[in-house]
Amino acid sequence: MLLPSKLYETKFPAAKSLVSLPLARFDGRLFVNDGVISVDGWQGSQNHNLGVRHTDFYAWGQVAGFDNDPSAFLEIATARLRFGPVWSPPFTPIVLRYRDTEYAFRGLFQSLRAQGFLRIFRLALSIVD
Repeated sequence: MLLPSKLYETKFPAAKSLVSLPLARFDGRLFVNDGVISVDGWQGSQNHNLGVRHTDFYAWGQVAGFDNDPSAFLEIATARLRFGPVWSPPFTPIVLRYRDTEYAFRGLFQSLRAQGFLRIFRLALSIVD
């Protein structure tokens, strides 16, 4: 889970993301125009967005398998919330699953300290100790 588990039981935030299968394998065929693309053992994930509305300003991304460790999984988001005319600072929760250990930076203060920077078509991140 990208957010603290207790937030999945509340109305806040109004939008949430949940990765139910972080390292799913896909097989089959894709039909695109007049062509067919074979999908054989592709790695990805199964995700679900839930809530009563989308976040006002956000970017979300993930890496399902790293080049040197196909079992690693990274999920990150950065978002700014609007409360009437006032915008929040960016919240940037991060979860890395690596070698059977989950490194989660999803708490409120951790998400604020991660310093996500979001512009259209650009996401930068630095984690502050």
